[in-house]
Amino acid sequence: MVAAARRRGKLGAWRSAASLLVLVCGTMLAACGAGGGLATEQDVVVGQEQAAVVLAAASDQPALPRDQAIHLAEQQAPTWPVATAVTAHYLRLTLRDLDGQVRAGMQDRPVWLVTFVGAAFLPPNAPQPGCPCKGYYQRANTAVALDARTGVLVTIYGVNSDGRA
Repeated sequence: MVAAARRRGKLGAWRSAASLLVLVCGTMLAACGAGGGLATEQDVVVGQEQAAVVLAAASDQPALPRDQAIHLAEQQAPTWPVATAVTAHYLRLTLRDLDGQVRAGMQDRPVWLVTFVGAAFLPPNAPQPGCPCKGYYQRANTAVALDARTGVLVTIYGVNSDGRA
């Protein structure tokens, strides 16, 4: 009788754990919605301005092949040869200014985001070496966003993370 009570207690604990798991998974699936993934936001530097990009998974397929996107991105990022890794993700990109407003009409745009990890981003007309303000604009990685259909440059920016959504 004691053994049967222990089995019921263990079974009840497993049912509670299973219920919790179903609840968590259901919440995550609902949060993902039709877009297929959660959006992430990253602080970036575009040119010499701080901004934010919102990256979300794209549910369709890009017209531009991944390898071609990487090759085109290399042409836009002069520091790419020193990259320790190259990542390429097909995403939907939104660019926002510090006030949260969509910048340059760039909202939910399908792009290949090619990130050159370890290839420092130095914006055009960057401050001279030795200037204390240089660190304000420099980021550890360079990210290149290309139009997913044509391969045309959408934007290039510096980011401290590896660019994954």
